[in-house]
Amino acid sequence: MKILPIICLLFFQLLSAQMLEQPVEKRGFWTTIWGESPENGFKFLPFATHFQKSENPLIHGAFYTAINYKSFEVSVFNNSYNDFSMSFFYLRKIKITKKFSIDYGGGFLYGYKGRLQKVDAIPLNNTFLYSGNLNPTYGIALEYRLSKKIAISAMTNPAVIIYGLKYYW
Repeated sequence: MKILPIICLLFFQLLSAQMLEQPVEKRGFWTTIWGESPENGFKFLPFATHFQKSENPLIHGAFYTAINYKSFEVSVFNNSYNDFSMSFFYLRKIKITKKFSIDYGGGFLYGYKGRLQKVDAIPLNNTFLYSGNLNPTYGIALEYRLSKKIAISAMTNPAVIIYGLKYYW
């Protein structure tokens, strides 16, 4: 878990530097919180770090691969039990600067076969919500744009942080 503070520090350093250089237009509070539709794109986030004990807590080959169109994202990935899984998200984007943004959203996971009930990092894990193969999920993603078409992306939920690249079209 020593890598998580380093990742957070890096993102906060990028954020503070960008806020000094490129402020985003002013909006009302609720308009800012609701955000906007993310740009259409393709994500490939191959690495994951787990927040609680696992067989390989630091780097796990998640190979999270997603396509998003407007506010909808569909993904396939290798979960921490080494099973094929899918997710469907509804996303919103809050632009902090021209290069740095925060995406947030919620949706559904498929493919965990009730095993998320054993993950203490997930709120309400011992309820019927996580007893089957279809489970609710939510998350936040930090994106830093390297160019017009490519961004570094780090996505987190209560159990894991996944990181890689996003390509915009």
